[in-house]
Amino acid sequence: MGAWVGLTPRRYQSGEVDNDGHISRRGDSQSRGLLYEAAAVILNRSTDNSTLRTWALELKERLGFK
Repeated sequence: MGAWVGLTPRRYQSGEVDNDGHISRRGDSQSRGLLYEAAAVILNRSTDNSTLRTWALELKERLGFK
């Protein structure tokens, strides 16, 4: 499912180098946009403290909003 939406990391492999990059963005852009919008609603508009929101807030502190 993640590859179809384009959320899998890009890979760069050459010789001894093996790096994971940012998301590939090769999949369905509308589905990816809807997932982003849903995540933004959970972070900004939701007030109940669910485990999903707690995890998302910790991730936001560590990596930033996007």
